Amino acid sequence: MLAKIQRFDDQIGSLLGKIYPVLPLLTRLILGYVFFTSGWGKFGDLQGVTQYFESIGIPAASIQAPFVAGLELIGGTCIALGVFTRIFSILLIGVMKVAIWTAILGDLSSYTDLLSTSEFLYIILFAWLTFQGPGPISIERNLLKR
Repeated sequence: MLAKIQRFDDQIGSLLGKIYPVLPLLTRLILGYVFFTSGWGKFGDLQGVTQYFESIGIPAASIQAPFVAGLELIGGTCIALGVFTRIFSILLIGVMKVAIWTAILGDLSSYTDLLSTSEFLYIILFAWLTFQGPGPISIERNLLKR
């Protein structure tokens, strides 16, 4: 019985090895899309975003709002393409930490509440991309090979 389980586990490992190159690509495309659209939306209502940032106590909101919008827009695009993936992942982890600290923390009543936020999930995915890199299907990886 144990040998059958081990063979099944080996088959799963073999299959995952074949589809592995697609996993960082899918992660980058999804995160990139989410942050590109978020940044685009912020630029579309920069005054409203600035007012919201002021209301939650973010200092220099008139500077921070366009900075965050630009970082999300450009960072999302670069991550989706696989260009400077680690750099933008680290920067967007910072944005998510500030979002949790300023906009979400007061509404959380437990550690489980924190773990269920999309911002925390984004931090985990960006951390994975920071350590993993863009993966083999990326502009960055293909440019580095040349």
